[in-house]
Amino acid sequence: MAALNDEHIAHIIKDLNYRGIIADTVRDELIDHICSAVEQDMSQGMRFLDAYHKALHSFGHNNGLRKTQKEIIKVENKTTGLMLRNYLTIAFRNLNKHRFYTLINISGLSIGIASCLIIVLYVMNELSYDKHHEKASRIYRINGEIKFGGNHWRLAVGPAPLASVLQTEFPEVENVVRFRSQGSYLVKREGSTTSIKEFNVNQTDSTFFKMFSVPVLEGDANTALKEPNTVAISKKLAEKHFPEESALGKTLILDNKRPVKITAVYQDMPTTGHFQFDMLISMTGLDEAESTNFLSNNFNTYILLKEGTDAKALEAKLPALVEKYIGPQAASILGGEFSMEKFRASGNLLEYTLMPMTDIHLHSDRTAELQANSDITYVYLFGAIALFILAVACINFMNL
Repeated sequence: MAALNDEHIAHIIKDLNYRGIIADTVRDELIDHICSAVEQDMSQGMRFLDAYHKALHSFGHNNGLRKTQKEIIKVENKTTGLMLRNYLTIAFRNLNKHRFYTLINISGLSIGIASCLIIVLYVMNELSYDKHHEKASRIYRINGEIKFGGNHWRLAVGPAPLASVLQTEFPEVENVVRFRSQGSYLVKREGSTTSIKEFNVNQTDSTFFKMFSVPVLEGDANTALKEPNTVAISKKLAEKHFPEESALGKTLILDNKRPVKITAVYQDMPTTGHFQFDMLISMTGLDEAESTNFLSNNFNTYILLKEGTDAKALEAKLPALVEKYIGPQAASILGGEFSMEKFRASGNLLEYTLMPMTDIHLHSDRTAELQANSDITYVYLFGAIALFILAVACINFMNL
């Protein structure tokens, strides 16, 4: 039998493509069939092209080839559908036949997947803290650490004048905000005799709304909290004390003695934040806020870095700030030949570091946190539990 060479086979493939035979499985099958017929005729002395056209004639040329292709594809699709239907029928029959095992199997897998999803939702919620703030990636908190006289303090607060020094002497700092917590307050509207104890209250600088993404519903975010004895309150607190009326411009009485004017009403803060306040009291006019004492640590201090600022490079400059401002004040109190160098050489420590705001909820457990935080350990633990539950559920499903 005369054999076809590569040139003959390439001609057949190219010609079949030209005639519209494009389905791979159909084309391969036709090529094999046509090649066998051509070789058979060529073995009897027929030229390649004559033998090829004879083989095409047997299929009815273009129309016949396309019809053959269509029929083959139809049969293949029908066969696949029948197989899938048979598989499903057999599966349902087996499930119905072994109902007890089916119940255990499907229930176990369902409960495992549901438990895993619940844990995943918890983990995703924990990892989302403080990311609702538009500038979250540029906001850092100043942490303090002090070792002295056998004591060791890890603080979430710093001295009152630290914020102004950071903003005036470090061009990398775009804005600063301080918080000063003084516990809960008895709150009532002017003219009322009933006070309500509010716990989510804090004092802050007027720059609060410029740094944190807390939408202001009533009032001007740029001017709110700039005047002494003014407050911004949440929508929830406004509805509590001023139902069915606007709270803007109204007066609240704090601890039955201090009148404050409401200059802004803001949207309730999300629970996925390391702080949620219902009342922000202006720090303007507070003597403690104007203090120049660097040895008293009472203010949670946040800074907003300018775009492109290297936080580590800024942090490396903070020891010089300690030498410049804290050293002289410590020397005036401790007397003698005190110096920060001797202070550190004695095993003592006084330093400030930057902590990304988005890390606070899961990585910070310091003295004077604004609110209680969680722990990254729980995220790892529950993540491992979720994977374990899912693995056990899948293994049981396959075994049963």
